[in-house]
Amino acid sequence: MSGVLLVVAVLSWDRLIDLAARIPLVPLVLVIASAACALAAGELYRRTRLRGPRRFVPPIRWWWP
Repeated sequence: MSGVLLVVAVLSWDRLIDLAARIPLVPLVLVIASAACALAAGELYRRTRLRGPRRFVPPIRWWWP
């Protein structure tokens, strides 16, 4: 957010609109879509992975030497 405010404060609106008009739209959309997919996959992985080690530990018996 502060980076956006800094860019807006430093550049005039005419230069900012000119800069935005020069950026190709299709690659920009592909980059944003790729980033969104990567974030969604990371969140899905984080939610579905096992929490902590889940190993079977046999109980300790009192007669075990």
